Amino acid sequence: MLFLRKNNDVNLFNEMNSIFDEFVKPRAGFMKTDIQETESAYMVEVDVPGIKKEDIKISVEDGYLNVSVERKEETIETEKYIRRERVVQSGSRSFYVGDVNENDVKAKFDNGVLTINIPKKESKPEIKKIIEIE
Repeated sequence: MLFLRKNNDVNLFNEMNSIFDEFVKPRAGFMKTDIQETESAYMVEVDVPGIKKEDIKISVEDGYLNVSVERKEETIETEKYIRRERVVQSGSRSFYVGDVNENDVKAKFDNGVLTINIPKKESKPEIKKIIEIE
């Protein structure tokens, strides 16, 4: 049996896919991250435009740097609107950084860019002990 779709059905189908994509696919540009490695540290820069410092959480656990953002814009409607959209942004990123000094991690937030400096643990040079034979 063959079913033919009307144009309205196709438009509704496309609209439903578009709504689904909004929720499932990550938004392009949100939490873009650059990571640089030096001999002594990792420098992580995360773009989080429109986000306040209070809405960002950073942790280092089991060798992973975790950055999460959750922003809810709550407004009280006092006037009549033709169209009004609420902003809810959330997302998280995790990066393996290995064995680092968790207590020395520093973060700075400026103009929508989160910069995290993660010092590496100092590796102790192996000491070769020579054992004398008696």
